[in-house]
Amino acid sequence: MYEGASTAMLSSSGLTNEIPNLRGVKQCCPLRGILFDIVIHHVINSVQDDYEVLLILAFADDLVLLENGESFSYLGKSIGFQFPRQFASTNDAIEVASKIVLDKLVPWKKIDALKFFFPALNRTMRTAQLNKGDWTKIDTFIRMELKYTLYFLSNASNFCLYGSREFGCCGILEEVTDSDLFLIDTAFKLLSAKEDFVVNQAFSQLARIIRFRTKRPPTDVDMAAYLSGSLIDEFFLLRMKDRILGTLLVLALVNC
Repeated sequence: MYEGASTAMLSSSGLTNEIPNLRGVKQCCPLRGILFDIVIHHVINSVQDDYEVLLILAFADDLVLLENGESFSYLGKSIGFQFPRQFASTNDAIEVASKIVLDKLVPWKKIDALKFFFPALNRTMRTAQLNKGDWTKIDTFIRMELKYTLYFLSNASNFCLYGSREFGCCGILEEVTDSDLFLIDTAFKLLSAKEDFVVNQAFSQLARIIRFRTKRPPTDVDMAAYLSGSLIDEFFLLRMKDRILGTLLVLALVNC
């Protein structure tokens, strides 16, 4: 443990004046966890009390106080309020993908790097910001560039790319299929959420769609039939301009 110690910071202009360190624990000292449990843990519990919203974030013995709307990066991981990456157009996604597939990396490193690219598309898929044609363009671009990188023929089977690695394939994700799966998963989570206001909003929108289609008050049977896609001829109209999540969900169910 430190007692009456001091330190200094090295800057571009040289060492700073000595900074006193009256009490402290060395990095990786076994006492750090014990002191945290004895002292800091009780302080956090006292401040937090019965509040549902977290007032203090603790990482080992490091404490972070967050105001509403603030964020903090701990070991490179963003904590708190932040806007996730969004792709407003097909070109945005293709631009990011091209930096990977057109880079001078060896083929297997490109495939590994794509593992970080595909999860970045999840939110765009869940909120249906791009249509099926856009995802097809992204898939086509990645597929053709990877075939060129791996010295495949342009007409080689796509299973070589999308198949499981257990069978000697690359295990690349197919965005056209994933966009449907994420959309279905999002709709299910909205309709079965723990928060009552979320469920009410989801069912209200669903009822509004069915009422618009059938021109009658919706029933539970109508909702089940609509979500299963069995009434696709009655409900789905291509001329509908507003992209309602329920309509997109039925499209995804039919495609799957």
